[in-house]
Amino acid sequence: IHGLVRIVRDGKVSMVRGSSHQFLDLNMIEHPSCFVPAEVYRLHGSFDTRYRLLADYELMLRFARKGVLFHWEEKILANFSVGGATTVAYLQSLKERAGILRRYGFFSRRSYFIELLKTQLKIILRRFGL
Repeated sequence: IHGLVRIVRDGKVSMVRGSSHQFLDLNMIEHPSCFVPAEVYRLHGSFDTRYRLLADYELMLRFARKGVLFHWEEKILANFSVGGATTVAYLQSLKERAGILRRYGFFSRRSYFIELLKTQLKIILRRFGL
């Protein structure tokens, strides 16, 4: 089960957001709103700690690939305060995302390397304040 997340920034609600599990190759569903039965973890494993920032994304893609059924609830199921590890290390998370999408066949080898080059370019531009 997953649904909407209320995003809080500086103690104030900034938005309510939810993403469809049907487009996991494009976007992660709001992980704080996910409720997963223990049996699913027993059958398909838990977080892959090789992914420092996006282990939740890899886990949801793995569940989808294994045929786990997702159910969308169009209501707020969680509150989320902005400022976690992925927010701070955004560019590093882009690298992890590209690797995960490559692992699950959403990126060709060429597309994967293009994504890595784009991320590296963003890092360089940020260092020079551009």
